[in-house]
Amino acid sequence: MSKYSPLKITLGCLLAVGLAFFSPYALAFGIAPGIMIVPVVICFLMAWSGPASAALATVGVLAMGLRVGGLFFGALCLVTEILPAWGSIQLLRKRVSMPRLVGYSMLLQLSANLLGVILLRLRLGPDMIGYALTLFRQGVEQLPALYVDSILRLQYQMGLFGNASGVDITRAILTVEDRATLLDSWFQYMDAGLRVTLPSSILNSAALSGLIMAALPSWICARRGDTPQVSYMGIHQWNLPVQATKGLLFCLLVSAVLYFMGINESIALVNASLQLANLGFTIQGMASLSRMMRTHGMRPGTRVLALVLLVLLARMVLVALGLVDSLMGPKGLFMDMARKRMDKDNNREDDER
Repeated sequence: MSKYSPLKITLGCLLAVGLAFFSPYALAFGIAPGIMIVPVVICFLMAWSGPASAALATVGVLAMGLRVGGLFFGALCLVTEILPAWGSIQLLRKRVSMPRLVGYSMLLQLSANLLGVILLRLRLGPDMIGYALTLFRQGVEQLPALYVDSILRLQYQMGLFGNASGVDITRAILTVEDRATLLDSWFQYMDAGLRVTLPSSILNSAALSGLIMAALPSWICARRGDTPQVSYMGIHQWNLPVQATKGLLFCLLVSAVLYFMGINESIALVNASLQLANLGFTIQGMASLSRMMRTHGMRPGTRVLALVLLVLLARMVLVALGLVDSLMGPKGLFMDMARKRMDKDNNREDDER
């Protein structure tokens, strides 16, 4: 009996076609929210509806990239979206253990993101952010004036412009001069923000995308009972490795020292370190809380709902819990140091005997 029903294959192919049409925008905005949508969906389709839908998504994404942006954009799609997805799929097929699968998938996506940035820099020049924003502004200015005004009003409601612009944003239709003033302020804000957040976006999108690319297909295959058996660990079984905890703390320490030394470029490093630590300790906090809830007999659905609500509404609670567990938990940094110290003392006593 086939593990992919005709309905799943059909739905998967429809999703693949939709992904192909959406993919140019997914690549343009994929790093900013922290998830590379295309590789995640390709890995999901491979596990859920089979190779036909995953292959269709791959061909569709590549074809759309070539059609929209020519050979360069097609190569960018291939490097940043398609190759890491199929790399993760091959690792899953080889039944790599889940911790290694997660680590390798993160590394694949990080390498793809970095290579994509290198390609953009070679194509757009040293000031690739400024060049890209110039192209983006040209595209915005070609939109209908009423649509541009609505975008600017939304930015104003989010507190972007404040009162510094001197523009009456409440007008039904902005003047050409006022619109240009607000666009200048908006793109100056984006330029400054991207120069600080781009390194952290590259790291975080790779980490989160790689995690989902590994965990979601593994869960689907394990739940279905595929053979050979797929390595899968529920979130209550997860633990941030001690070396990863040391690495995060070291990055935070180094970036803080550079920042207090007054090195301007350190702001981007501080932001990247903080965002990466935030992600790592959030996941550790979710795992720790899931273990607590599981010990008290809470049902899986209730645990998932509680974790989702905390991520959305009180993420810092999870970060704090994850930090404490990473340091002082049963498999935390301090306990690891204590075990090593005890082993060293025991070995010394054996030698003295």
